[in-house]
Amino acid sequence: MPSVQDMACYAAPIIDPYSKHILGVIALSTEWQKHNSLVLLAAERCDSIIQSALLESQRQRLYIRAFSVPQVIFNGKALTITPRQTEILAILALCPQGLSLDNLHQALYGERKVSMGTLKAEMSQLRDLLGGMLGSRPYRLLAHVEADFLQTEQSLDAGYIDSVLKLYTGVFLAKTESPVLCVWRNCLELRLSDAIFKANETDVLLKHVARFPEAIDTVKRLIELMPKSQPVHQALLKFQDI
Repeated sequence: MPSVQDMACYAAPIIDPYSKHILGVIALSTEWQKHNSLVLLAAERCDSIIQSALLESQRQRLYIRAFSVPQVIFNGKALTITPRQTEILAILALCPQGLSLDNLHQALYGERKVSMGTLKAEMSQLRDLLGGMLGSRPYRLLAHVEADFLQTEQSLDAGYIDSVLKLYTGVFLAKTESPVLCVWRNCLELRLSDAIFKANETDVLLKHVARFPEAIDTVKRLIELMPKSQPVHQALLKFQDI
């Protein structure tokens, strides 16, 4: 066809990021006299933008709340899972590189006499709940993972004490006996206490004390920061002596 012979066409396939199937093609055409290799780059760039959007739209999301009342949300839906399964997910969130069955067993149970079969059963149930987003050999989370305790750690690293205290709504997995999670909780609380003693934002610290009156480290820091002439300073002194 003469009308086609004088055309230059540039194409790039649109590939599903998960199934790897070809979903379509980006095709850009121009007159042969206007042929330019930059048009091919434009087609490839359009293809890259579309594939990134597909990846984002199909991404599986897992959110773990471990402060105060634990909760696990998968793709916007709260899962009904056991405390032990929540602990497993928290451990895997802290170890994104994955863990072998033996290492996961040690991290979860420590020296407690719990069979490997029990752990395998927990993992099988979790795999069903997460729709295959739990990998094995090593065991790892394949979904995009977010967690309040990870966000708290990131905020501590960045020195954002306001964000830290907003995220910290209660003790991290208060009932856990996992040696790994207990050590992590202790380290977090030490870092939090250190950050509080270095903080200068009295309004932020007062809000924290209002939510957690037992936070004696915050009370002590406020006593250091508040002018002695202010009534709140005297109130804090009395509160400290209770």
